Amino acid sequence: MASAAEPLKERRRKHWRWSGYLTGGFLLVLGSLPTAEDREEGGAYAAGAFFGALFVPLAIAFVLRVAYVKLIRRDGRPIWSPWVLVMAGVLALLAKAGRLSAEND
Repeated sequence: MASAAEPLKERRRKHWRWSGYLTGGFLLVLGSLPTAEDREEGGAYAAGAFFGALFVPLAIAFVLRVAYVKLIRRDGRPIWSPWVLVMAGVLALLAKAGRLSAEND
């Protein structure tokens, strides 16, 4: 029989899940924005830089999540989770920091 605290726990879990999706998505988009040099090259170049910087960290984070779920946990967890976006956002920010430091040199 379910306890009264069960719906509260589920609501909190959904709250943190949506917070993770929003935070990860924000970090990913922020890290994928084209730099000033990309925008100077033209609109198509800036769009390519944006989508490339969006896709590559997302693909790396997805592969890491698949490896974690299938090889380490093996308990039927879903592959897609907020952690995919958070990892991709952190990777995108690190890549952007590397690009900006290379532009300054």
